[in-house]
Amino acid sequence: MTMTNMKCDVCQVGDAIGVASTSLPFSCAYCVTCAQHGADPEWMMNYYLFDVANGDPDMIKAGVIHTFKDGQYMSFHEWVKLQPVDVAAIEFQKSRYEKFMGASDGE
Repeated sequence: MTMTNMKCDVCQVGDAIGVASTSLPFSCAYCVTCAQHGADPEWMMNYYLFDVANGDPDMIKAGVIHTFKDGQYMSFHEWVKLQPVDVAAIEFQKSRYEKFMGASDGE
């Protein structure tokens, strides 16, 4: 993923200037503009939504996480509004979390 085509891993458009850490402990190639915006690759928005927030975007503090999509920089919450609602995926994540926490089915 990182710098395979010498393009930014976030926007896939700008020329990579180097590799830097994202908001997670993961490194990727950044162009100047994405680095200045502190943007993360879009796939990380899915990770935040389903693995960190368990499908509840309100668990993520507003204005902290940003990405690039459809030619523009946006916050995590702006990105969430563009996503189709996948109730099955949300329910799956919720049940997985509940099982992990020992709150499902009396476990």
